[in-house]
Amino acid sequence: MLVNKDLNLLLVFSTIWEERNLSKAAARLFLTQSAVSHALKRLRAEFQDPLFVRASKGVAPTDFAQSLAMRVQQLLLQVEDIYQADSSFDPRSSKRTLVLVAGDYFSVSMLEGFVARLTVQAPHVRLVIRPVINVFQLDKFETGEIHVAITAIDVAAKDGFHFQEISRDKVSICVRKDHPLIRRKVSTEKYLKAKHLNVSNFGSDRGVVDEHLDTIGEKREVALVASSFYDAARLVRSTDLVLSAPHQICQGLAKEYDLAVYSFPFDFRSRSISMIWHDRTDQDPFHTWVRKLILE
Repeated sequence: MLVNKDLNLLLVFSTIWEERNLSKAAARLFLTQSAVSHALKRLRAEFQDPLFVRASKGVAPTDFAQSLAMRVQQLLLQVEDIYQADSSFDPRSSKRTLVLVAGDYFSVSMLEGFVARLTVQAPHVRLVIRPVINVFQLDKFETGEIHVAITAIDVAAKDGFHFQEISRDKVSICVRKDHPLIRRKVSTEKYLKAKHLNVSNFGSDRGVVDEHLDTIGEKREVALVASSFYDAARLVRSTDLVLSAPHQICQGLAKEYDLAVYSFPFDFRSRSISMIWHDRTDQDPFHTWVRKLILE
């Protein structure tokens, strides 16, 4: 065990090994020669071997010291890497795993571009995406099981967490192109007359649109609830259902499923899309780089 072991002694060992002279080793280590001699005495006691013996021009290693030298120098390099990790971070050689919590908003509007950049800039990084419902499991951020989340869900602020808005998005309407009720422009009357589809991770038939309609004394008919915007897009494509969703989601689904996008007929404030992470990863150079990549 490394309990009560002084790793500085190994640095003294390595320097003597390289210099083969106690005076030169002391000069390199900015120590007195007596301090180096004392360190060598402790090393001899630790390993129960002379390690270095007098020679005509300084000292010479014993066979045992010869067998130790390579392992000691490799260990010192590893220790140096640990302390220099911040300054030597290189995404191209990083072999980390990134655990990202995100929902359909990220999948539809950002995932393809993010993965394309990640693959080029950090080809050895492994990406794990967990469902957005995990954003409420704040303890997993604290233990490192989740690194960063991207969501429009309001999460209760808690000490040790960081929140950064990465975009704002308005609400739009998505329907099939030959929808009998909606053509060219969506009026409030046509919107309220239509049957709607709500996307909810919790299976709720009410969303932020319904909450907004409540404030102006209006109500829509939600005929179907889906758990995914991708499922919703397929249903919208084959029915007369109307999907109200963030504009970027509507645009992405329209391109993929050949749908039509219209402006939302009511005044509705844009929604904030935020990135959430914990103090645990705040200063980590890898995660700092990842967050910058997401912002790009």
